[in-house]
Amino acid sequence: MDISRRTLMKASVAAAVGAGTTGLATAQKDRDSRETDPEDTLTDGAPSVVGNLKRFSTTAFGAEMTGPFVFADGSLLHSVQHPSRDNPEPWDKGGIGYYSGFNFEFDGSNDDFSEPTPPEGEEQDYTRAAAYEFEYLIQEGDPINGGTERWGFVQTPDGQAITSENFAGVAYNDPGQNPDSNHFVTTNEDGTAGYMFTGDETSPGSIMRTPLSQNADGEWEADAENAINTVNTPQFRDIGGTRINCYGDLTPWETPVSSEEHYAHPRSNLTNSMSDVQEAGTGEGLVAAAEFWNRPNPAAVQDAINSYDEVEGWYVQGNWNLPGIEYLAYYLGADPVPAGEDNPIEPIGDTYPNPYRYGYHVEIQDPAAAPEDITPVKHYAMGRTSWEAPDFLPDERTVYGCSDGDSKGIYKFVADEPIPSYDDPMDVAGTLYAIKVTNDAASSGGSPAEVPLEVEWLELGHASNREIAAWIAEYDDVTQADYLESHSDWSEGEDVTEDVLKQADLEVIENGNQDYIPREDIVEWGRQYAANGPDGVDEELRRIPFLETREAGKEAGASIEFNKAEGVDSADDAQPGDYIYFGISEFNDDLAGPSNDGGDIALERVDGGVVYRAELESDYNVSTLEPVIVGPDFAACSAVRTAGAAPTGATPTTGCTSSSPRNSPPSPRVATTAGAVPTTAAAVRGAAAATTCRPGPRAPRRTRKRPVVRAQGSAPRPASQPSVSVRTGTSDPTPTTRLNAWLSVRRVYTLGITPPLRSQPFRSWTHSRTGANRSANSAPSSVSSYSTRGGISSYCWRVSNPSRSRSSSRADSVEVLASGMCFSSIPNRTVPWMAMTQTISMTYFLPSKPSTSSNKQ
Repeated sequence: MDISRRTLMKASVAAAVGAGTTGLATAQKDRDSRETDPEDTLTDGAPSVVGNLKRFSTTAFGAEMTGPFVFADGSLLHSVQHPSRDNPEPWDKGGIGYYSGFNFEFDGSNDDFSEPTPPEGEEQDYTRAAAYEFEYLIQEGDPINGGTERWGFVQTPDGQAITSENFAGVAYNDPGQNPDSNHFVTTNEDGTAGYMFTGDETSPGSIMRTPLSQNADGEWEADAENAINTVNTPQFRDIGGTRINCYGDLTPWETPVSSEEHYAHPRSNLTNSMSDVQEAGTGEGLVAAAEFWNRPNPAAVQDAINSYDEVEGWYVQGNWNLPGIEYLAYYLGADPVPAGEDNPIEPIGDTYPNPYRYGYHVEIQDPAAAPEDITPVKHYAMGRTSWEAPDFLPDERTVYGCSDGDSKGIYKFVADEPIPSYDDPMDVAGTLYAIKVTNDAASSGGSPAEVPLEVEWLELGHASNREIAAWIAEYDDVTQADYLESHSDWSEGEDVTEDVLKQADLEVIENGNQDYIPREDIVEWGRQYAANGPDGVDEELRRIPFLETREAGKEAGASIEFNKAEGVDSADDAQPGDYIYFGISEFNDDLAGPSNDGGDIALERVDGGVVYRAELESDYNVSTLEPVIVGPDFAACSAVRTAGAAPTGATPTTGCTSSSPRNSPPSPRVATTAGAVPTTAAAVRGAAAATTCRPGPRAPRRTRKRPVVRAQGSAPRPASQPSVSVRTGTSDPTPTTRLNAWLSVRRVYTLGITPPLRSQPFRSWTHSRTGANRSANSAPSSVSSYSTRGGISSYCWRVSNPSRSRSSSRADSVEVLASGMCFSSIPNRTVPWMAMTQTISMTYFLPSKPSTSSNKQ
C-alpha cells in the first residue's frame, strides 16, 4: 500500500469548478431580468484581467460545485453541494461524482474539450459538460459501512441519525447535502485506488471517507459498503467531533486536514474589543455570538435581543452560526429531546459541547487505516477561529491560515520542530502569530490596486497541543443549565420561563458569560502583553491567545480587520524566493475607508476582492503583500436596476438589499441558484458567482469560499499579452445566462519542467461582483449584475476577447505582468504556474510544460 508523497503529487492534477448563490431571491430561472449601469466601477485600478477563460461545465440548479480533484489519468471529480430540492432525481441531493469518458490531456491547452452552451430550461436542473455525462459516485443518505450508517449522517453514540426529523433543535444544513472539500489519498502506485475524504459543512460536522477505484474500463466506482463517516468513530467523539467542515489541506506528509469554519467564535462584534466593552461598562451593542453559546435555544438569541426593551437591539455577529449546537450535544450523548414544533428552552443539563473544542485544523493521521485506527488530531496550538484552507508549507513547520468572515485576522504558526517528527501529535508545540499591517499608505484611502501591505507578525504565545487540551478540558462540564444558574435567579429543578431566560440574557450582555473565559481575563492578558510581551503574562493567562485567538489579536494590536480572508496557498515545493498567495474575496466593510477610519487598513472598497502575493523569505516568513489581481467595485446600489420583480429583501426600485446585518444569510438551509462553471484542462480557467448590491459599507452579505485543487502541466504561453481592464456595461443584444459560479483553483504544478520558463508571463483572470452575460456565440463582452439577499457575495465578469473590453483605457492600472511574476526553470522540482484562490477566484498561471522524464522525484 503506497501512499507516498510522490504518489500523491502524481495524482494531483488540473481543474476546478465553482458555485452558486444563496438566497430565495435567486431561486428563479429567469436569467434575463437584470442589467447593469455602465458607470458602476468606481475604484481606480479595478478591475483588470489578462487572458481569457473557457467554461467546462455547469452545475445543477441551486448547487455549488466544490472540492474539485483531477485524478492521475485526467478524470475530474467534484462535489455537488446543496442542490435545489426541486430538481429531478438524482439532482436534488448532494454528493460527489465525476465526468465519465473525459480525461484532461495535461498539454496545457483547452483543446481536449468543447465549451458547453449556456444552460437553458431543464439544462439548469443537472450537472453537465459539453459532451460528457456527470456520474454520481455517492450521495447524501446512501447506505454505507455495511448498512450501519448513511453517507454524511452523524449519529448519536447509540447509532441514531441526528436529523431535524428525529430531534428538537435548529439544524445547520441537512446532513450530507453540503459536501465541500475532497482530498484523495492513494493506496497504489498508479493512483487508481484510494480513499476520498470529503468534508461536510454541517453541525455536527462530518468527514466522509469513501473508497474509490478505477475499473478495467477506466470508470470510477465508489465502495459504499466500506465507506464511513469518520466522525462516528469513538476517537472522533473523544475530541468533541467537528463543526462546519469546510476546506482544508493535504499536508506535505500526506495526511488530510479538514478546517472548522466556526463562525460562532467571536466574543466581540466586528472591530470592537473586550477593552471597548470594559470601557463602556456594558456589552450592549458590542458583544457577539460566542457569549450565548450555552444559552437554551441559542439560535433564537438575535430575535430575543431585538425584543428586549432594556437594550437597543444590534446585530450579534455570528448568531446565524449558532444552529446545530444542540445536535452536537446529542452527538456527544446528551439525553435527546424529541422533535417538536419549537426548540425548547428547557436546558440541556447533562452533556453539552465545549465551545473551545471547535474552530481548529483537524488532521487525520493514518488515513488509510482501519476505521478504529485512524487518529484525528486537532491542532490547538495553531489557534481557534473560522478557518479556511490553511497552507502547510514544505518546511513542515510553518502554517499560514485565514479566518473567514467580517473583521477577522490572518495568522501564522511556526512549530518548534517539523510537525511529523513528533512521536505524539499532542506534543506538537510552537508559536502563534497574528498579522499586523504597518505602512501608513494602507490606511490612506487610496486604491488597493496600488497599495501593497507591509506586515509584521505579532507573537501571541507559545504552547503545545497537550497544554492547550488541558485548558480546554476545564470547560467540558459547562451546560445550558449553567447559563441560567450563573446569570439568573433560576436553580436546577425550577421551571424555565421566558422571563428567566431574559434575565440571564441581560446579565450576559451586561457583564459577560461567566461560564467561559471572563472578559476581564482577556483585557488583563492584553495589559500584561503590552507591558511584558507574550512571555511575560501570568501562567493562567497563557491560554488566552489559543482559546480566544481573535480577541487576543485585537488586544495585541493585530490587524483584525480583514473581510472574507478565504484563501492562502503556495506550490507544494515552494521554497524561499517563491510566492505564497492570499485571497481576500471582498475588500469592503472594515477594510474600506471611511468605514474603517482609524484602522490599520482603510482603502477604497473593491467588492470583487483582491489577491495578494508575498515572497517567502529564508525562514518562510513574509513581510510584504503585493496586490496582483484586483476585482471591480460595485459600491453604488444605483448600479443595479431590476427589470422584473424585486428580489426578497430588496427595494422594488433599486434592487438593493434592505438593511440587515453583515455576514448573515437568511437561513443556513436555503438552496442556491444554478451555476455555470468554467474550467479547463491543465490550464484551469475560472469565473465566479454573483450576489448582493449594498446601500452602504455596513450592509449585509455573507460570502463563502470554495475549495481548490491541484494540477500539473501546461504548455508555454506567448511571451506577452496586453493587460486589459474591464468595466461593466450594458447587456449584449442577446443576453443569456448569469453564470452564478466560481472557480476555486488552488494549486497547479509542473514536475521536471522543460523548456526553460525564464521571462514567461503570467496569464490571469479575475471575477468581479456580477454575473456575466454570454451572447449566443459564447463570446461575452459585457457584464450584467443582479442582487440577492444574503448568500455568496461575489460577482463575475470575464473577457473572451480583450479587444472587446468596454474600458481598455484602464489597461495599465495594475502591473499584472510585473517582472516578479516570472519564474526561472529549475529542473526536477515543483514550480508553481499559479497560485490562488478561494471565493475570489482570481488566479495566476506560470506557463510551463511537463517533462518527458519521470515525475517520481
